[in-house]
Amino acid sequence: MLSNMSPLLKASVLTLFNRSIKEGFVPSLWKKAAIIPILKPQKDPTSPKSYRPIALTSCLCKLMERLIKKKVLPEIEKVLQPEQLGFLPQRSTIDCLVRLENQIKQGFRLGKETLAVFLDMTSAFDRVNIPTLMAKLKKLNISPQIVEWIGNFLTERKIEITLENHSSGFFSAPNNVGLPQGRVLSPLLFLVYCHDINLDTILGCKLYLYADDIAVAASSRDRGCLKASVQKALYYLENWTMENYMSFSTEKSVSVLFSRKNRTNVQPPIVSLAGVDIQHAEKFCYLGVLLDSKLLWTNHIDYLVGNLRSRANFLNAICLSKRGAPYSCVSKLIGATITSKLDYGSMFYREATKHNLQKLDSAFNQVLRRALGCLKTTPTPALYCELGVTSL
Repeated sequence: MLSNMSPLLKASVLTLFNRSIKEGFVPSLWKKAAIIPILKPQKDPTSPKSYRPIALTSCLCKLMERLIKKKVLPEIEKVLQPEQLGFLPQRSTIDCLVRLENQIKQGFRLGKETLAVFLDMTSAFDRVNIPTLMAKLKKLNISPQIVEWIGNFLTERKIEITLENHSSGFFSAPNNVGLPQGRVLSPLLFLVYCHDINLDTILGCKLYLYADDIAVAASSRDRGCLKASVQKALYYLENWTMENYMSFSTEKSVSVLFSRKNRTNVQPPIVSLAGVDIQHAEKFCYLGVLLDSKLLWTNHIDYLVGNLRSRANFLNAICLSKRGAPYSCVSKLIGATITSKLDYGSMFYREATKHNLQKLDSAFNQVLRRALGCLKTTPTPALYCELGVTSL
């Protein structure tokens, strides 16, 4: 819509943007947001924590934020830790997973074990302290006018919550805490807030950052050294959260000992956070990939097989109705709902055993048969040819 404006209207918008930056002032309408809570799958509808807030904000303000983001991103990237891979161009969750998998496999080759702790930051965006954030922004090589604009943008915000035709009306959001939901600048500002997390001084311990998804890992043949390195890193992170008004959830944080040694009767190293022992597990879902302690990928493939079967019912309902979708649409649906799910993380689980990969192939072929309404005896090459898809 904005791109189709007349040249005269575009010039007026440009004048508005320039004046907003020059005066460091954000119009009050740009600070308003309509929040629509969406219930998360299989969650208790009576609990506020079961809802994901979707914020509807001003389109003009979003455009302004994108312009500011483009201006400040090069300077912010200069101060970010190389371990930070979240919300940045040409970086993704896969980069973070590749680095972690590489450390674990290097340890396997050298006869080492790897202790990883996956930390859950409690309400990360909602607990950002605005004065602390502004102090960190002022230390960067960013125009003072832009810093002033961001400071004005983060204060005197108003939100309205709408749920099932009921509205709360607009009310003021806290001024000194929390990044606004659904804003273009919020993820980048969060990276600035966390840019001073640094584990370089802790020998043998590596840090993995994807925005608020934080993991620390150390590799060693000696479990005592493992525990000491990881515990030292946790002490550092605990102190950082106290200084920056953040906290980790000890209930949701998990440690996993990656090892291919026979350790049936050996207690894994137990580390603590804020005086509470972190629970140990044999598997953990990190950034959408289920990591098991031996990297055999059995658990992740079982999860994918179960997910394929549930999605097969969805495709069956759409494609086998009396006026079902044509094969060209079915192929696109499979690409969007099935193939995309299998492609994510495939570079890791492709090293699974032949038996596990065959389970995945079988489940995928079953989805295709149900989508097309074919018999069990239909040759799989015919399925691939009919839908224009390739085998796994």
